[in-house]
Amino acid sequence: MKQHKTKSKIGAIVVGITLGVIARSFAPNNYIVSGISMEPTFKDGDRIVYEEGIIQYGDIVLVKVNGLILIKRVIGMGGDTITISNGKVYRNGTLLNEPYALPDHSSLPATTIPNNEIFVLGDNRANSSDSRDWGSIPMSACLGIVNTSSH
Repeated sequence: MKQHKTKSKIGAIVVGITLGVIARSFAPNNYIVSGISMEPTFKDGDRIVYEEGIIQYGDIVLVKVNGLILIKRVIGMGGDTITISNGKVYRNGTLLNEPYALPDHSSLPATTIPNNEIFVLGDNRANSSDSRDWGSIPMSACLGIVNTSSH
């Protein structure tokens, strides 16, 4: 009888762990924005939800760079050439329409993004450390895509 109870307890623990792993794989991840680099889209202290997914142009992502977790917008992907002239961003020679970005006057010579990497910028360009400073980053550095509908 004692052996049966032990098996039942072990079975319950295994089921509990399995359900926890399954729930975690579908549960959204939460993050609190720190800093002003994504203003006006996100402000310091905003709570966001992010999840895994296929990265697309314009997505806001959480990335890990130099041990820091940062929130940025995807501007370019592998094979793209990014140029910034007096604050205007061009992807493959086409000017991007970026109504979300605060104006700045930065410039960057034509930079081609290696395959499996992304080029990210903050929306508050004058107050953002981003790919203009440290270059493109591996896709594997992306922790997830921010769910902007929850904001």
